[in-house]
Amino acid sequence: MTTEGKMYMWPPPEDHSDVVLCGGCGSVPCRAVFFMVKHFNLPVDLCGIDFSKDLYSPECLKVNPIHSIPFMMVYPKEEGGEPTGINGSDAIALYLVNRFRDLIPESFLPSDPLEQAKVMEKATFIS
Repeated sequence: MTTEGKMYMWPPPEDHSDVVLCGGCGSVPCRAVFFMVKHFNLPVDLCGIDFSKDLYSPECLKVNPIHSIPFMMVYPKEEGGEPTGINGSDAIALYLVNRFRDLIPESFLPSDPLEQAKVMEKATFIS
């Protein structure tokens, strides 16, 4: 498995990774999860969204019906399955930590439930 995701504009190409994170750099929540992917060198593709033509397109609305950014698409293991869309930087960050725990240090988000809750308490208060 490569630990380097690709970067491209919407729509994702056929050779996308299992996890595709979509958004725009003008958004602070998008930048937070984009930086997380790059900082920890996660095997996640970054997909830019052109608001004027992509965010409300039928293809985008299919996986992102609330048309918010950031959103992430997680593709199933079996070929040809539909991706699951996840919205919101908090939910995306937590998914990435759980999915790629071996690449993300305990100091970022502890595995211990109580310690994790204390970190999330502060993180979600700020957002």
